[in-house]
Amino acid sequence: MIRRSYSAFLAQVGCAAATLGCALAQSVPSAPYLSVPQRCAFLVSNPYVAKSLALSSAQSTAIQAALKRYDADAAQQAQLKEPSEKEIAANDTRFANSCLGALNPVQKDAVLKLGLQQIGTEGLLDSYVAAKLHLTPEQARRIAATYRAYEKKAEDVDAMEGEAIAAIPIPKAGADTTEYEAKKNQVFASYQAERDRLSRDKRESDKAILKMMNPTQRSEWLALTAVPPKKRR
Repeated sequence: MIRRSYSAFLAQVGCAAATLGCALAQSVPSAPYLSVPQRCAFLVSNPYVAKSLALSSAQSTAIQAALKRYDADAAQQAQLKEPSEKEIAANDTRFANSCLGALNPVQKDAVLKLGLQQIGTEGLLDSYVAAKLHLTPEQARRIAATYRAYEKKAEDVDAMEGEAIAAIPIPKAGADTTEYEAKKNQVFASYQAERDRLSRDKRESDKAILKMMNPTQRSEWLALTAVPPKKRR
């Protein structure tokens, strides 16, 4: 799996994207240096999530101040020829901790649940989530091994597909990209069967992980990751 932080994304696409902080933070970043609660905290910058949390005026002010600093630091890194991974990680961590610090326990749990709906069983590898479900060390070990086995398969497919894309000559600036895009699409199509197999493997991996839990843990995990039904209008 490709792991990247939100600010790393900003650094790649340029400082203009830094103004889109709230819009871009609609998904949980996959930064290995962040805990699951820290990753989930990024959702607070989404105005729809913020509204659902019923933030107080003081909380909103604190989070907006943190976001302003975050965007400014991300924009600064985006201007560098070689952005500092250390500074990017520090910016991500500082912002996540600021958001978590502004929330009360109920709001933190709500954000965690929203994030885990995106993260899925990978979240069980996090010590905070494991403790919340009272996983034993043996359960945590077996779950990690099962998830890592699937992850390795996904990484192998990503690598092969990426190498195939990289082998396609990139058109010069201003040149027609029709042929280039067509070749890229051919590569994507050629790996569709692998993607389908990965989807099946992921479902089987998730089923196996659920079987490693006791009934109480399983119920708590399914409650944490359940997507609420849409309200009827």
